[in-house]
Amino acid sequence: MKTQINTNKIFLYIILIVVFLCCLSPQSSEAQITVTLKADTDIVKLGDDIQLTYTIKNTGDRPIYYFDRSFITAKLEDGKTIEVFPVELFVRADWRESKSEYVLLEAGDSISHTYSYRAWWSYDPETDEIARVSPGKIYLKYEVTRTKEENFYYDFEHEHIHATTKIHIGAWTGTVESNEAVVELIE
Repeated sequence: MKTQINTNKIFLYIILIVVFLCCLSPQSSEAQITVTLKADTDIVKLGDDIQLTYTIKNTGDRPIYYFDRSFITAKLEDGKTIEVFPVELFVRADWRESKSEYVLLEAGDSISHTYSYRAWWSYDPETDEIARVSPGKIYLKYEVTRTKEENFYYDFEHEHIHATTKIHIGAWTGTVESNEAVVELIE
């Protein structure tokens, strides 16, 4: 009987310690990122650029660094993938991660970017077939998954163009997907 009382006391003390420690530890909520995507028009002439604006917003209650790149994906009506890249960024010689691509978003803050995208080629991963894009609808999204291991930048400041040192940064991790913007390509 005495052993049971001691066991109950020990169990009660453990519960009290856990509750006490939980109250002392800071309550943190995860920073939440949302992205909205908007096309400037829903009809584009084949060969012309598609203007897209994406807005990234921190809907959480604490500041967060976010890796700010254009993560636009595109598919045709038949499900084939289209490679789309911002025309303004074609001139970028080095696509390695840089410190300037990590932006600090305070709670409630947002940033927006408008880029011109070109849709020339589609790719079918099942058949490994590449084809020119034909008139029809394109379904565009901003989609990204970031892991802790992917949140780094190269030390260009000290190593310049030949930078190989990766500096890790505590930035947002998770998966975010925007709404779908639909654009029809016409002749």
